[in-house]
This record gives sequence, structure tokens and C-alpha cells, in this order.
Amino acid sequence: MPSTKTLIAATAAIQAIKASPSLAPRLYLPGDAVYTAEQATYWSTRSGEVQPAATVVPQTAEEAAEAVALLLSSSTPFAIKSGGHSPTPRTNTTRGILLSLSALSNTTYDPATTHAHLGPGARWGSVYAALQPHNRTAIGARYSEVGVGGFLLGGGLSHLSGAHGLGSRSIVSLLVVTGRGSVTASASENAELFWALTNGGGNEFGIVTQFTVRTYPSTSVWGGMHVTLDIPAVLDALDEPSVDADADAAVMPSFVFGTGTGLPPDETMASLMLYHGTYRTPVPSQTALDSPAPAPPPSLAAFAAAVPLHSTLRQTTHGDLAAELAAGNNCVHRHAFVTGSQAWRYGAAMRLYEAAMGVLRGGNAEALFCVAFTLQLVDVGGKDETAWWWLLSVEYVDAEEDATVQRLCQDVVEVLRNMEGSREFLFRNDAGDGQDVLAGCDAATRVRFQAVKSVWDPEGRWAACTGTGSR
Repeated sequence: MPSTKTLIAATAAIQAIKASPSLAPRLYLPGDAVYTAEQATYWSTRSGEVQPAATVVPQTAEEAAEAVALLLSSSTPFAIKSGGHSPTPRTNTTRGILLSLSALSNTTYDPATTHAHLGPGARWGSVYAALQPHNRTAIGARYSEVGVGGFLLGGGLSHLSGAHGLGSRSIVSLLVVTGRGSVTASASENAELFWALTNGGGNEFGIVTQFTVRTYPSTSVWGGMHVTLDIPAVLDALDEPSVDADADAAVMPSFVFGTGTGLPPDETMASLMLYHGTYRTPVPSQTALDSPAPAPPPSLAAFAAAVPLHSTLRQTTHGDLAAELAAGNNCVHRHAFVTGSQAWRYGAAMRLYEAAMGVLRGGNAEALFCVAFTLQLVDVGGKDETAWWWLLSVEYVDAEEDATVQRLCQDVVEVLRNMEGSREFLFRNDAGDGQDVLAGCDAATRVRFQAVKSVWDPEGRWAACTGTGSR
């Protein structure tokens, strides 16, 4: 329940916003159509059921800055929403103010620099569509409905990350609303703030109202979904060095079971997201779903060879692939995430899979709608630093299952954290309830983050008013 202090502050903030000629038309209260629509676009109903006292939808960076100034001056708790693709309720606010960036959604391309200017409320599907006529793409989300702001500020793992790094590393400059006002941040201007925001800083330092990012050539890509019951073949293929050696290839295997899969309760399937950015199939493109798969690139051949239940592997565009992957995601269920990381070792994928499944199956997780354990091989600088970033994602239906799901998530974290090779690092985009991303950083990085906070939020007002994890 919200505190009396929160209710008083929110009431004062609403009155101040109503008195502003520019912000009053952007204010929506419970029962208003825009308020309801903003709640409905949260990916997880756990977030959407949290009820803010009001929603503000600024149309410009200047309006966003004015709203922030009013909220900070009244010490009003507020949450920041870009795309709403978050499993955690902390990305909304109970009886505070929700600041939605959904109207800041423009994408423009500059052919002279090959940079793109992106609004934080844009969805990646619209970004890819805007860049495709220029035969360019960006390091963006694999699902078209994910918002730009949260993805980039959380790090941003992409199909293109093997070749070009995380999405945050493609950022050239930022326009940021901070507690001290609006500033530009880049490698040469407000450089420490830029460092923090491009190293997984989330919304802990300000609201980004525009991202300028590098783009990359892209005419067509090879990829799609490949679903199989041959778990041993997939786990064996994950140990092959060919994928890590091919920077243009990406594979994201999710091991999935649950009542929503249509499989017997004791059956697990591997849902493989395969991608290659430069491969061109030597046979005519196959674009229809369930059509025979074209010849795969050599680095992904072992995965494509697993006997499929369903396969959409084809030559297509980056945007079309992202739209396909988003088609199975909806905003009608509850979701929970937890994440961790494990140093790469031969056989580590098998050990992680067996340990996670042992916990989940022992906890009767098969009674839930959909449970997915995902492995992502990430090279963060040299073979000795290559690691598995793992994600447990649980989709379920009823609030009565919240406690069961949280217990399962914590049990998996506990078991995998105690395995040999476990690392402290936590990927912000995938962090779940109660996971402290900053605690997973090394001591020098933590000190540096705190130094940035001492400059940009010296009185702690921003930290006191905001949550973490704009997505």
C-alpha cells in the first residue's frame, strides 16, 4: 500500500501539472482511455496491474524535462516507461506518477553520418522499418515490440552483438533529462554520465529523450525459429567452437516446458532462435512458415540439423525476423525473470541445463503455463572472458502462483550461483525481482557509478523518487 506521504506528494504533483499549460493536456487519470491503454501495454500483467495515481505522456523533450522538475520538487515517486517490456512491477508505481515516453517515438536516419536518432518510446520494429529502405539496421532487440529506451540503457543484447557488441556500445550521444536539467552526454561531453548510461546504468541517472546510435549495413539476414525435442543434439552443438568463432552468427536456445506448450508434462523442447547477418542461402528463399528450411550457414548447421517440430528458417530481413519472434509474446499473462552468468567451460551448457531442470522439475514447475531456461553465449572480451548469460523466464496465469514462481526463481539462482564457474555479473535487461545489478559489478565499477551519482544526484532526490529499470 502507498504511504500517506506518497499520496500527498502525488496529489500536489497532479495539481501542479494541471496548472501547467503545456503539461495539463498530457495528464491522464484512472478511467481515462490513455491511462488504461498505457497500463495495457505493459508486457507483464504484474506490471500493468500496478496503479499509478496518474500518467503523464510528454510529447517533447521539453515537456519531459518540465514534468521531471515538477515531480522532483514535490518529492513525488515516479516510474519511467519506454516500451513496458518488463516482468517486474518495479517499472510502474503504486499511487505515484507514471511518466510514459511512448510519444517520444520518432526514428530519423542521417545518411551523411549513417547514424540514427531514436526516441526512447519507439519500438524496435518501427526502428528496423525506418532503416530498412536505407539497407541499414541497428543493434536492437530481437523482439520487435521491445522499447528502445529500456533496451539500450540496460545493455542491449542483440543478434548483432557478436559482430558489434552490446546495443549500449553503439550509442554516439544522448539527450538526457537529469535532476540538474537537460544535458547532452557523449564521449567528449559529460563523459562520465555518458559512461554510466552506456554501461547498464538504466534510469538511475536521468531520462534519455533521444539516442543517437551507429547503424550497420543490412539487406537481408538468414534465420528464424527452429523447435526440436532433440535436447542432446542442441546441448552438444552449444559446445562447438564454430558459433563463437563466427561473429555474424547468433543462437539463443530456450529449453521450454509447461501447460501452454501443448507437450506432455514431462516433455521439454528446445526453441532455437537462429540468426546469421551475412549468409546468403544458395537456394531460393523460403518465406512461408513451415516450409522446408534452406541450407544453413556452416556455423549453425548442427542446430538446424536437429529434427524439427517446427521451423521457419529462411532468408528474410532483420525487421521481419523480429516481428516473427514477437508474435508469440503477449500482454495477457504474468511474467517473472531471474538471471545469472557462468564462465565458459566445455560442457558448461549441459551442466547449467541439468542443474536448472533439476530444480524446476523437482518444484513441479510443469504445472505453470510456460517455463523457459535460456542460454546466451556472450564474448565480453577475449576467450577467457566468454560466458554463458542464463535467463529463467516464467509465464503464468494467476496471482495465486506468484509465491510459487518467486520460490522457484530463487531456488534456481541459489543452485546455479553455487556452481563452479559462476560469475557475479548480472545482465540488467534480464534482472528480476530483488536482483541487485550494481552488486554484481566489480569494486572499481561500483565506485565509479557512485561517483557519477554524487555529481548528478548529490542530494539523492532522483534516487528517492525513481525506481530502476526503464524498459
